[in-house]
Amino acid sequence: MNKNSIKVHVWARVIAALLASLLMGAVVNLNIGSIRTAEENTAEANALLSQAQSAKAAHYNWYIQLGDALYAGTDFTGTTDPTSCDLGKWLYGDAGTQDPEILALREEILPLHETVHSYADDALRLDPDQAQIYYRQTIQTSVTTLIDKLDRIVVRAEAIRSSNEDRTMQIIQIASVGSIVCGLLALICLLSLVQYVLRHVIRPILRITEETRVLLEGRLNFALDCKAKNELGTLAHILLDSMQSIRGYVAEIDRLMAEYADGHFDATPQIEFQGDFYQIQESMDTFTTHISRTLSLVDKAAGQVSGGADQISASSQALAQGATEQASSVQELVHSLSDLANSSSENVRRAQAAQDTAGRSGSQMEESNHQMADMVQSMTEIQQAAGNISRIISTIEDIAFQTNILALNAAVEAARAGTAGKGFAVVADEVRSLAAKSDEAAKATKELIENTIRSVEHGGKIVEDVSKGLENGMALSAQTSQEIEEIAREAHGEEEAVAMINSGVEQVSAVVQTNSATSQEIAAVSSELSVQARDLKHLAQQFHLRGVDS
Repeated sequence: MNKNSIKVHVWARVIAALLASLLMGAVVNLNIGSIRTAEENTAEANALLSQAQSAKAAHYNWYIQLGDALYAGTDFTGTTDPTSCDLGKWLYGDAGTQDPEILALREEILPLHETVHSYADDALRLDPDQAQIYYRQTIQTSVTTLIDKLDRIVVRAEAIRSSNEDRTMQIIQIASVGSIVCGLLALICLLSLVQYVLRHVIRPILRITEETRVLLEGRLNFALDCKAKNELGTLAHILLDSMQSIRGYVAEIDRLMAEYADGHFDATPQIEFQGDFYQIQESMDTFTTHISRTLSLVDKAAGQVSGGADQISASSQALAQGATEQASSVQELVHSLSDLANSSSENVRRAQAAQDTAGRSGSQMEESNHQMADMVQSMTEIQQAAGNISRIISTIEDIAFQTNILALNAAVEAARAGTAGKGFAVVADEVRSLAAKSDEAAKATKELIENTIRSVEHGGKIVEDVSKGLENGMALSAQTSQEIEEIAREAHGEEEAVAMINSGVEQVSAVVQTNSATSQEIAAVSSELSVQARDLKHLAQQFHLRGVDS
């Protein structure tokens, strides 16, 4: 473990403070025990001193009472039993001390005490004079010796008490000094711990916090002035290394974004992203792969749209040219129908005139025959015009069929173009609708023309019959008049049919003109779509794509 580690220093100071506290507690407890022992010894000395002083005073009073009894003749209230007095109770009881000197004096006092009490019993049995002499010579000397020994015990007890008191004071002083020293040691350890934490932990943390506050503003460039060789120094180095790595990642991401902005989607990271930043690398790879695939599809679609637009433009040009030619043919057909209508009107007028003049005079049969010949010629011309109209109608049907095929191809190409071909699909639907209308008008016109042809053929037969009737003579004049009436009716129907055909042809002409204009618009739109598709393809080819063949 690093010797400069914050953990080592903190634990060392904590353990030192704990040991100082334990030492102070041990010293205090030890001194308290010593003080308690000294106090117990002092109490024993005090008890012994009190007992010795009480025995001394009691035996002094006993001695005075005995003297009064022997000299004054008063009653002796004391006891002659050596075990019943206060001194006897102490001598025959617990000594209350372990002091050798006191115990030795106690052994010396014991026989002397018994002797003194026995002397008192003997003196009380003597007569007063002998008792007084015995008191002065024997009892007084023994009592004096006894009291002297008791004084020695008192002196010794006082010395023991004084010594215990001095010992107690010394122990108290030692305990106070030891407690103060241990308390100072514990305080020094705690102050050292606080000072170390403030200097080597709190202050560096505050400095690191202040210097890294720029991260809240999004700035990654900062310097850490932390040269400690402990965990905070390691933390500062790790933080600086991490910020350097993050700055490298940010710079690399900025470079890649600049490459992507320039269209280089095939750019790859030049450094290896690690940890949680690896997800950013995967996201960027996924983004470039998807955008490259999308732009590739756009490029291909633009090529297809461009080709389809060119094809549609060419088809529309051809359709416009065909529609123009068709309009010209329809105009010729309109002129022919106008001539046919005029001829039909003239036939009606002539039939009516023939009907009016048929009954008036047979002499006019020759003129009627001539008119019938003219009628036959007109019918022939009508048949020829009807044939021409039939061929024109077939041409119109072919144009409508080709227009429908072109509209179908345009719808298919619009479906391939997708969203870009929606407008083109509308134009294709309009063209197909116009082709259907042209086809319907052509069929209607064809049906009218077929009816006209049948009517013309029928009229021709009638004219031939009338011509034969005129050649047969005047006998058939009445029948001729009737047939002329029928011819007039047929001619009137023919006139109506020609009018309907003319109206249908005019509709066809309008449809053809509309088709022509629509085809020209389709061609213009197709050309514009082709140009836009080429521009889109050119823009898509400006990107450098990843994982896509050019």
